[in-house]
Amino acid sequence: MAEVGSTFTAVEVVDRGIGTDEAATTVEKKTTRGQCCISPPSCDYQALGHDETWNSLPVYIAGPSLSPAPSSAVLIISDIYGWRVPQTRQLADKIAAAGHFVVVPDFMEGEPYASTDPNQEYGGLHEYLERHSKRKAINHAKEVLEKIHTMGFHVIGAAGFCWGAKILVNLLKGDTAVGAGIMCHPSFLTTDDIKEVKVPLAILGAEIDIITPPKMVLEFESILKASPDVGHQSYCNIYPDADHGWTTRYEPNNLEARNRAETAHGEIISWFQTHLHRSTSADSQSENT
Repeated sequence: MAEVGSTFTAVEVVDRGIGTDEAATTVEKKTTRGQCCISPPSCDYQALGHDETWNSLPVYIAGPSLSPAPSSAVLIISDIYGWRVPQTRQLADKIAAAGHFVVVPDFMEGEPYASTDPNQEYGGLHEYLERHSKRKAINHAKEVLEKIHTMGFHVIGAAGFCWGAKILVNLLKGDTAVGAGIMCHPSFLTTDDIKEVKVPLAILGAEIDIITPPKMVLEFESILKASPDVGHQSYCNIYPDADHGWTTRYEPNNLEARNRAETAHGEIISWFQTHLHRSTSADSQSENT
């Protein structure tokens, strides 16, 4: 087993045999691990930001009191457990502390997912996703991006988690203000989605993930690397022994799980520091010419 904090590149995934049919079968047998709809453990983190309402949409805001005022913004698209999950808000606060204005909208409209069947995790999921459709969330996300842009933030990044990654990928086609994206343990993604990406994208996958196994992440990376638009700036990492949802649904009292999540949080922040600050510098230079 790899040490907590290490990750696998695509080449290392192949070297380990992860992503092969045999490995996928092994993952599927671990029925209590790698599943998508596992509720986040309780967490007593007290968020540092505050809630607002933007055109009837509740949002969590982090970072407005930073000095100097941030020049870049980050949109966080949570999983179906919603914007109030303490682990998600803690990550938002960390990104804000790195110098960004952060917005976490309530795309689930006050109804975080809860299984309707006590005997299985996915009870009522289909009906739930019909009520909270992808199209509705994409439209809300674009409205939020427009709002952020009108506030003076012309350099914007976005992060998507699980279901949120499907929303995120639809914002990376070059027709929104998002200049860089990162997604963690994505769900519902297809190779066609990745082929349409026109801005730098990082994908953090889990070694133990039934929804998006390493083999699929490897396919996504090959598509990104072949892209003339984003190939030289995009990448994928596989986190050893990580489960689907490990970045925002970790058990705070489990040191190994928390350390693994914090490693991913550091990678997310580094991604935005690199790509958003680079864009900010480019904008400043263009304004001075």
